[in-house]
Amino acid sequence: MGRKPVKINPKKGERVKQLLNEYNVTQKEIAAVLHYSPEQISYIVNGKRDLTEPAAQELVDYFNSLSDEDADKPRQLSKLIRLSWLMGYDDNKTEMQAFLLTNCDRLNKRETEWGKMLRDFNYADRQIKALELILYNQGFSLELSGKSEYIIFETDNRDSVLATFTHSEIDQLLKRMARQTMSEITWLDEDKRKERKAHENMKYFFNQEEHNG
Repeated sequence: MGRKPVKINPKKGERVKQLLNEYNVTQKEIAAVLHYSPEQISYIVNGKRDLTEPAAQELVDYFNSLSDEDADKPRQLSKLIRLSWLMGYDDNKTEMQAFLLTNCDRLNKRETEWGKMLRDFNYADRQIKALELILYNQGFSLELSGKSEYIIFETDNRDSVLATFTHSEIDQLLKRMARQTMSEITWLDEDKRKERKAHENMKYFFNQEEHNG
């Protein structure tokens, strides 16, 4: 009975080729890293041979190490190549892309849940939930503690309490936020009216010039 043919994902070869071009690395150099022949690397790049996961991990480690050695390519989340991307499992090339996608999805889900809750709660509860959403977008959480106090802490670190507020203080904070918001809205509206007025005056001026000319 013959050996079952290996299914080749062409994305792997395409992405290896992409990294070679981006980092100005030759197929011969990659062959040395993987202990492959140059011909084997050529087959992988051209989609004629599969790239195994252990070999892909070696390539990921190699290219990520180049970011450490090259002063012009600082090692950052935005630079770190992901194994899942090289293997063609997803399209998030770097750790930063994967991080942003994960957190955006989580934030969108949280906002959808809060939107539903806001429709069901009374006005006071809506104000609290609105404050929670504002804080959450900045990386913080608001929680009512057992001491009937509200605490604000970093979302990823429950022990990092930044501030505590009584019910009365939270109420005052919400009122100040509401006044500030209305002030900003009024200012923006006034600014737009001034802009429209200036535009109308300019238009009138040019019309007069054209008429007099």
